[in-house]
Amino acid sequence: MRKETLKKIGYSILGTTAIFTTATLVYVLGHKPDVVSNPCFRSRHRADGRPKKAFNTPQAANWQSVKQLVRHGEICNSYQVGNQYFTGHSKTIFRRIFTDRQSNR
Repeated sequence: MRKETLKKIGYSILGTTAIFTTATLVYVLGHKPDVVSNPCFRSRHRADGRPKKAFNTPQAANWQSVKQLVRHGEICNSYQVGNQYFTGHSKTIFRRIFTDRQSNR
């Protein structure tokens, strides 16, 4: 490969990394978790009955959502119950994705 081609590839990788880093920072620092007005048992407990990990700040819960996406490919939402923050899977995210696809056809 020529030097110019390697330079272009390097700049592309650097630019892509910068975009992903910026997007992650904007999400972690700027996303306001939904507030659960009527919490139930599942708001604070997993499906197997164990307590979910609680976070003290919205940024910590948002960062956990990013880590779950990167490590496990899980799309999770952060939410607030009382003065604590949790992450969980959305029941409607896939319905929204598939409904949007169907309506665009």
